[in-house]
Formats: sequence, C-alpha cells, structure tokens
Amino acid sequence: MNPISLDPRLSPLLGSHTAARARPSSSFADHLATGLDAASAVARVAGTVIPGAGLVSVALSGLSRLIGGPGHGGTSLGDAASLVSQDHSFNLQFLRLQEQMQRESRVYTALSNIMRVRHEAAKNAIDNIR
Repeated sequence: MNPISLDPRLSPLLGSHTAARARPSSSFADHLATGLDAASAVARVAGTVIPGAGLVSVALSGLSRLIGGPGHGGTSLGDAASLVSQDHSFNLQFLRLQEQMQRESRVYTALSNIMRVRHEAAKNAIDNIR
C-alpha cells in the first residue's frame, strides 16, 4: 500500500512527524460525575440565594454517587438491581395502601348513604305524624 503523498510545500506547516494522540484514561462516567459534582457545587452556592437550589444540589450529588465518579466508588450492578427491587417493593406497598384506602372509602360512602336514608325515613315518619 502506498502512503498518501503530501504536497512538499505543506511540510513546514505540518511538521516533520506526527505525534500519537494521548487517550484519556478516564471513562465517560468519570467525566459525567465530575460535571455533576461541579453542578452540585454551583447549586449549593446558589442555595443561599435561590429557594430550592439546595434540594437540587442534594439530588445532583446523589446522582453523581450513583453513577460512580472519581472518589465516589459508584454502585455495582448488584447494588443497582437491589435499588430497582427495593423501588418495586415500595411501589407494591403503595399500591396496596391505595387499594385499602379506596376500599375504606367505598365502605364509608355506603354506610353514609344508608344512614342518610334511615334519617330521611325517620324524619318523614315524624313529619307525617304531625
């Protein structure tokens, strides 16, 4: 295979040799966590001026730890799976609680209707006696 030949007039511009590009040793998760840490620091400073920014700061730092940036250790796949499992468990508990509240609401409505009908019947009976 023939190397590509360049115009000799361009050689002073290009230099005599090309250096290999050094690849960073960090991963995307490291860069993302670093960015989240910076955003968290900004939100922490803004928290003194803007209401609610402190909550954003806490959320960003938690997300940074979840992703696993430098110095955070991150979470393993097993930890992530246990978080998903725990979230699923909480969702089921809330669903059961919601169903129980709906059932109690239906019972309360039924009893309320029965008591209202009994009250109206008694009131009508008293009115008819007069």
